[in-house]
Amino acid sequence: MVTLKHGQHVIYDNIITQNTWINIDKQYIGATVILSLYAVNHPNNHSELFTKQINSYDNTDNDHDMLPDAWEKRYFGILTHSGDDDYDLDGLTNLEEISLKTDPSTKDTDKDKIDDKDDPNPLINRDKNVNTLPDDWEHYYGITDILADGDKDGYKNYIEYLAGRNPKQSDSIPIDTSSYESIDFMPIIRANIDEISMVTIHEPMTIDLSSSFDINGDPLSYSWKVNSKQVQSNASHITLDTSKPGMYRVEVNVDDSKNSRYRKYSIFVTDGMHHRINYGSENTIHLKQFDLMFPLASMKPDSYCVAGDISQEHIPVRIMGREMISDGLVYFYSDGYQLESPVIITPYLKDDEEIDPYIFNYSTSIWTNINTGEKFEPIIQKRMTANTDKSYTFSTKETGLLIFAKRPQEAILTPLTSLSIQNKVYYVDLDELKQTNIIKTIEDIDISDPDIVKIYRGQVSGKDELRLEVLKPGSSSIVLKGTDFYGNTGAKTYIIDVLLAKTDNLLLNVLAALQTCSGMETQYDLSDYDFNHDGKIGFSESIRLLQKMIQ
Repeated sequence: MVTLKHGQHVIYDNIITQNTWINIDKQYIGATVILSLYAVNHPNNHSELFTKQINSYDNTDNDHDMLPDAWEKRYFGILTHSGDDDYDLDGLTNLEEISLKTDPSTKDTDKDKIDDKDDPNPLINRDKNVNTLPDDWEHYYGITDILADGDKDGYKNYIEYLAGRNPKQSDSIPIDTSSYESIDFMPIIRANIDEISMVTIHEPMTIDLSSSFDINGDPLSYSWKVNSKQVQSNASHITLDTSKPGMYRVEVNVDDSKNSRYRKYSIFVTDGMHHRINYGSENTIHLKQFDLMFPLASMKPDSYCVAGDISQEHIPVRIMGREMISDGLVYFYSDGYQLESPVIITPYLKDDEEIDPYIFNYSTSIWTNINTGEKFEPIIQKRMTANTDKSYTFSTKETGLLIFAKRPQEAILTPLTSLSIQNKVYYVDLDELKQTNIIKTIEDIDISDPDIVKIYRGQVSGKDELRLEVLKPGSSSIVLKGTDFYGNTGAKTYIIDVLLAKTDNLLLNVLAALQTCSGMETQYDLSDYDFNHDGKIGFSESIRLLQKMIQ
């Protein structure tokens, strides 16, 4: 399925063909066009979108010089050059320039002051470390300090770059630096950590920018935010509290009184394993419940990926403004927002476990629940259930933040709600509870005994949810305070009875209610009354337990 555009003009719009080629009108020969395509083998079953900007020309060579006539006219305007010529004297023949897609009329296609022949990326001029010098220029000359003077000629490396000189060769001809002295350079930020990092819970974490500098020598000041809250400190470093699993979003502005540079860091605190892979190294990550396999061609040079078990206890953690239950996977890519080829992810689940996949796109700052499809194309169309036999995997090229959130068992709050200690976490749909009880808002929620049940409130999948973390058997009460649709304030109380035994027996539930009302200690063991050892209480056992309550 092919779409082809020239600027805003659509040449082909989603045409379906079995050919591996398409014909275009001669008027577009020599022009730059945008090709987009899917490989389709079934309705609603297609590959990921491939898009590329290409220069189009046919292979007509009327003067038999090994160069397409349209290509010659585009770059030279005439047909007098051959494939063996080197018009721009960069050491590459015209045929080699065609192969590399470089400009045969200039030595330096990407303008990074490295000739195309010597440039490992002749079409890309990037400054990944943001220090004003192109990365390829630094790598070619082995530059690690832009303020150093490696050839001892009195000119710092950044001056040599601006003047187009060789920083490894002493200059016999003086450099006129007057035009460079008036340039207001941006501050150069140097940090002790990556912009996306993971640390183990309770591990010290300090973001240190003290090695940052200003090319003009001006003093620097620092302004920090942690999770969008301003920090009252202008120091060059900040220390984070890593006592809980979750995410810190740290933002900093570095100012030299004339210019400021913004940088953000995402630091994830994990209570499980975490792992990092670099470009060209190990390409598989094994975690407690997930495997990630990165094809060798998936990552870009100088990039890395980190992944880890954020919370093994399955309690809510706050990540990018949202409370959720993480189930052991956080996945990032450090360079851009799309991988070169898909990463394959295999989740493992047991029994009746379910997880919801989420994705957070750093470029748009939008959360997406894969099942509800919030504003972002899903990477998988169904909720993932038990997969102990590796019966499925899925793949994605999307990057940013990928989270699988544990879906706990639902609890319906009643005047007496019985929960089993066997299930660690429950959730209560507060939106549904408000609708059922004609409540407009719930302003506050209290728990009488947090040693038995802990509560967490947050937005999950766009819904207002209450999470109940069961700690030990016993009774506690939850009080919901709020207003109704008439503006009246009030409170509702629910008793939570945490049991050692299973709660699928009706008589047991009735007995639990009677026990709570009688004030008996709730940490009873069913085995004392289970004479048949079948995990159930019959009528005769129930009579005996009632007699104990009366006593």
